[in-house]
Amino acid sequence: MSRRHTNTLFVLPLMVLLGCSLCLVLAACGKTELSPAESQTHETLVTMPASSKDMVNHPYEEVVELLEDAGFTNVLVQPHRDLVVELIHGEGDVEQVTINGEDDVAEGTKLQANTQILVIYHAYPEDATEVVDENGSSAGTDAVLSKAPDSSALKDPVQTPFSSKILCGGGYEDAVRALQEAGFTNVKAEPKEDLLVGISHEEGDVLSISINGVTEFDKGWSFERDAPIIVEYHAFSQ
Repeated sequence: MSRRHTNTLFVLPLMVLLGCSLCLVLAACGKTELSPAESQTHETLVTMPASSKDMVNHPYEEVVELLEDAGFTNVLVQPHRDLVVELIHGEGDVEQVTINGEDDVAEGTKLQANTQILVIYHAYPEDATEVVDENGSSAGTDAVLSKAPDSSALKDPVQTPFSSKILCGGGYEDAVRALQEAGFTNVKAEPKEDLLVGISHEEGDVLSISINGVTEFDKGWSFERDAPIIVEYHAFSQ
């Protein structure tokens, strides 16, 4: 065997070994390492437990709990004080859920844990009078401080579904409907033609309600089923 052939036998394995080593070094150098911030971002992705649309009309406390249990850390709540009577929506029912300003986010969407989520819910106006009874219990935000009439002599009593205070300013159609659904049978709506441009009040807003001549009443007061009820509302002059 020639010396040249012998040297070739030794050189080829050496070149293969060096080539493999070089590949390993290049692979190690090319591997991307996550920075601490990137690693933390990756670990804090949270999955939407339900779509934002599906959360509407549920109690806002339940929606907040659902989101926080999923891992979201920046859930805010905001009341929309639009309730007159709990006819279509109940107090505390969710009106809208927005995620970074978007109100249509699908279930299963991956988001950062600290994504801002705003839960807007229906509520009564802040100026509703809250009454606390002699035992220290709240009568609710739609009560007024006055004494209920004696209902023991009523033949066919029906209870008012709301207080006179909380209703004023809402649409008269809702008031009439709520009174009729409560069981009252003698409900009339009368316009008061006092609007010029509709700035202070909108056309159809309730001005006052009288039940058998009583204009201030609390939720749950009893009157005769056929007691005359007049719902007076703002209107433009004919």
